[in-house]
Amino acid sequence: MAKITPMAPDSAGFQTLLRLYDAGGKRSVEFLTAELWSDFRSPARFHKIAGQPLLERGWVKLQSTQRGDFMHITAEGRLIVQRHRLNMPTTAAAPSSIFKPLKAAVFRYEERRPGSHDYRKMPSVMGGERVPYHAGPDEAPGK
Repeated sequence: MAKITPMAPDSAGFQTLLRLYDAGGKRSVEFLTAELWSDFRSPARFHKIAGQPLLERGWVKLQSTQRGDFMHITAEGRLIVQRHRLNMPTTAAAPSSIFKPLKAAVFRYEERRPGSHDYRKMPSVMGGERVPYHAGPDEAPGK
């Protein structure tokens, strides 16, 4: 049974555990060293900072072959990662309600408030010249 000692999620060991989990459970030490942190500089430093805490907790196993050292995640290590990911906050879903377009007839203020569109009769100044009001594409001409 693994020793249940908490490990900070931002530590090198826990990041190694997450990468192993995402990679299917088996990766070479050289790959993990290059992938995680450029300051490891050597496999010995990687084992001291990231590998040893994981080995002590029983979350990974180390296998030495002719091609190099490989790390395997254990069942306890998988459970730790799954529990960590379940506790992470999820992104909020976008609202699914679809709004209907507004009806322009509802917003005819000229009928309720006399003089509300008198500004259309006064020319504007653009670039030092007087320019008459021009109705947009959604407005009826002559209003």
